[in-house]
Amino acid sequence: MKKCFATMLVIMMMLSLVSCGQKPEETPAPQTTPAVSEPVASTTAPEIPAWKPTKTITLICPFNAGSTGDAFSRPFAEIMSKIAGVNVVVENMGGGSGSVGTNYMLSQPADGYTFSYHSNTGALTTAAGTAPFGVDDVLPLVNICSDYHVLSVLKDSPYKTLDDLVQAELDNPGSVRFGGAQVMGNNHLFALNMFRDAGFTAANYIPYDDGGSSALGLLGKNIDCLFSTASTVVGYIDSRDMRVLAYTLSDRIEAQGDAPTFAEEGFEHLNGYISFKGMFINPDCPQKVLDWYKDVTAQVCESKEWKEFIAKQGQIDTFMASDEFNAFYDDYVANATELFAAAT
Repeated sequence: MKKCFATMLVIMMMLSLVSCGQKPEETPAPQTTPAVSEPVASTTAPEIPAWKPTKTITLICPFNAGSTGDAFSRPFAEIMSKIAGVNVVVENMGGGSGSVGTNYMLSQPADGYTFSYHSNTGALTTAAGTAPFGVDDVLPLVNICSDYHVLSVLKDSPYKTLDDLVQAELDNPGSVRFGGAQVMGNNHLFALNMFRDAGFTAANYIPYDDGGSSALGLLGKNIDCLFSTASTVVGYIDSRDMRVLAYTLSDRIEAQGDAPTFAEEGFEHLNGYISFKGMFINPDCPQKVLDWYKDVTAQVCESKEWKEFIAKQGQIDTFMASDEFNAFYDDYVANATELFAAAT
């Protein structure tokens, strides 16, 4: 019996060992190589650091100290200094109807530390071919303000309306004595635009040295009517020694009472005709410099301080940012070039 039990125990142990030895092996997980991502090309251009001046900026006023250009350049520089956080100083450099100063600005390094003021005088000397630079040699930055133009007569003039004057000249070409400041200046261009739109064939334009002397010419009855900026004759209009037949703004303003605009009278080329003032720079400056100037000069013009200043000066807020002013400037020069060529 004991022998039989021992035999059975041995058999059970052997079966247990066999069972353990036949346990199936685990299948090892397949070995994989980690995927390596291919570099993806960036579609975003690297950001160009914004430019900011680190030293004094010079604003060239191409007219003498005490001039109209000087009177507008200095407050502009003062406000710009506050906004830019760097000193902006005005340097007067008169001569050549503003060409000397502008040419000097263009001769300086195109690094953003020199820019210039100019009025439409610069555009007119370019159109007349007397400037040492072309229309593409300067970049208009911003139109800071403008004066508009008026056609005035004496208070007792027989020409009660613009139509009276136009009809008199059409009926008898060359009979009306038109006057204004300078030849190939803004008043001359004003006159030529009117002559073209009115269909005058032999209109007589009498030039004076400046606005003041041309106003005296009308008061002295040496001319029958006067082409001028509104600011030139505002005192005479207020005193009622002169009256305005029409003016060049697109819409009527209270200051001109019942006088019509040229636009209302059908004068296409005098609709919005202005004597502009602006800031210019060398177009060869790096784009980031130009972008900074466009932004900062626009901020000056939009400031409350600047708006209050030009209002006191009797100027019209005709703010134009760089792109709009650039297109306006090119058209202005092209129109003046055509009319001046026809007049010579």
